[in-house]
Amino acid sequence: MSSSPEQPQPPARSPQERDLTEAARQIGALSALGAPLAPALHALASEAPSAGLRDLFEQLASQIELGSSLATALATLPNLPPGLANLIQLGEQSGRRDLFIPEYVEHREATRRLH
Repeated sequence: MSSSPEQPQPPARSPQERDLTEAARQIGALSALGAPLAPALHALASEAPSAGLRDLFEQLASQIELGSSLATALATLPNLPPGLANLIQLGEQSGRRDLFIPEYVEHREATRRLH
């Protein structure tokens, strides 16, 4: 059975926890700049340091191009850090995604340092 473009496919290679935190940081920077998200994610994918991160950025960009919000696109991905999609959804609803993501990144980095 083939999948339609509307059916999200997980990244071919799962990004590591550190990659996901870096992805969140970069998405936060894009949000703060007000950059159009899908083209910016494609650009990030072309420069991603790992195949898993490249696949993640491409998957997000594809879902956004199909009309999904960033939070909805993130929620379809496996291995997503806890709470990230919900936090971004809150940011989208409030119009302040640029404020929510850096707080999340700081929390994840602090948690990683403790372990």
